[in-house]
Amino acid sequence: MTKTQRGAKADAFRSLLGEAHRYPELLARYTSQIIDPLFESLNQPLRDAAERGEIAQERLTSVVLEVIHALIVKRAVLDARALTGDDVDEVLLPLVLRAVES
Repeated sequence: MTKTQRGAKADAFRSLLGEAHRYPELLARYTSQIIDPLFESLNQPLRDAAERGEIAQERLTSVVLEVIHALIVKRAVLDARALTGDDVDEVLLPLVLRAVES
């Protein structure tokens, strides 16, 4: 997902975010056609892992998914850098694994 938000795409999204207050319809369309499908591509492997019992289904709340998405957007779009394995180990895995391990 982070690879798709580099270069011209990321530049366009940064510009759109800066002007979102002036063009809310454009932001809504970009979100529904670009961002939401990207997030769904991230959510599906998590749902698959829950079905296999690798993570607890109850951890996949809208808030947990939103935190994961927010970190990705911040890194990929606002900071123009990808998540690292350390980021996944430190932040993302504990978000979805906490209920399984406790």
